[in-house]
Amino acid sequence: MTAEKRAAALSLAFITMLHGMNHTYSIFLSPLNEQMRQFFGENSISAITSFKTTYLVVYAMSNLVFGILANRMSTRWALGLGAFLNAFAVLAYTLIGPKGIVYMHVLWAVGGIGGGTYHPLANVLVTRLYTTRKGWALGITGMGASMGFTFGPLTTWFLSSTLHLQWQQVATVFGLLGLLAGLAVLLMVGKVPDYNPAAQPAAATTGPKAPVSYGGALAIFVGFVILAVGLREISYWSILDVSDFYLTTAYGGMASTAFYLTLLSVPGILIQPMAGWISDKVGRNRMAAIALALHGISTALIVLSPHSLLFGVYILLGIGQAASVPTIEAMVADFTTPKNRGLVFGILVTSGLGLGALGPLLSGLLIDGLGGTLPAYQTCLYLLACLTGAAAVLMAFSSKVARTLGLIKET
Repeated sequence: MTAEKRAAALSLAFITMLHGMNHTYSIFLSPLNEQMRQFFGENSISAITSFKTTYLVVYAMSNLVFGILANRMSTRWALGLGAFLNAFAVLAYTLIGPKGIVYMHVLWAVGGIGGGTYHPLANVLVTRLYTTRKGWALGITGMGASMGFTFGPLTTWFLSSTLHLQWQQVATVFGLLGLLAGLAVLLMVGKVPDYNPAAQPAAATTGPKAPVSYGGALAIFVGFVILAVGLREISYWSILDVSDFYLTTAYGGMASTAFYLTLLSVPGILIQPMAGWISDKVGRNRMAAIALALHGISTALIVLSPHSLLFGVYILLGIGQAASVPTIEAMVADFTTPKNRGLVFGILVTSGLGLGALGPLLSGLLIDGLGGTLPAYQTCLYLLACLTGAAAVLMAFSSKVARTLGLIKET
């Protein structure tokens, strides 16, 4: 292995690790939502699920800012300092008292700014390092996200159930881990390779009879993809926050939220790189449509399945979620150039998560409005299943849309 390949592999490994820490922060407190609700003395679940909405809105906007600045700053320093900011915000949870729910929103927002550095900058880095294996490389970094989503709730379960730590003490542990992750990135991740158009594979361009310019076609296509991603994100983030309340209502103390959230995330450790690799070979749109269809069906099965089979439903849901992420990101990368990719990824994540941020809040409000009963949760989950099913339909037609716009030349 050459020195250049070793440096690329090392950067990919630590970017993957940072991705895991980044997403751990979005989920590690979800198994303790009920504990937090009692701590703050709130009666509604939307008071707690709205934390995630604050985080995702700011996280999404931060992605856009750093996407615009992607070619104007050091990727290593921006990622490392973003990790520090996210970690310090989590450490500051220990300063919050029972009357400080407003300050929790402020800290979630600060964490969102730090976390928002990741996607536009890291995706630019790995797709320039692996220009002909974008799906695979994004799948490898996606393993980190899946590991964060998997071991975050699992670690929370261990700290709270076995060591009997309260939610603020759990946050202290995760904050310290985040500081270590930021330091590792600063020490080990290399710089983004210089943009050299002559050395890069040619990006897809509009054909001779394209109805609009390349820029216009790309904007329309990315908007189409954003709609599908937004529907998926609304469903996924809602499930993460609603699960604790639903499982408590449906099964009492018989179902551990941390266990099911772990099952939801663990398939991605293998599925993300596998799906990305397959999409490199057989096409993105088919893989994305199948993955999202599985996602939607599994969401409905949360309600329809008996308790004994619920573990399998969460695993299937995790497979659908994991397979869709690198596939759709690689699809967008295929139609961009290395020069504009950071901006496009920033727009994609900002818009997709911006829509997704509405999920926890609207789901909480819907459930509260329906009385917080078991049928209220079931209605919510059925609606979320329909949203992801619609996203699957959109992805099934994505290749046709790209061809109509001239992004794919007829052969």
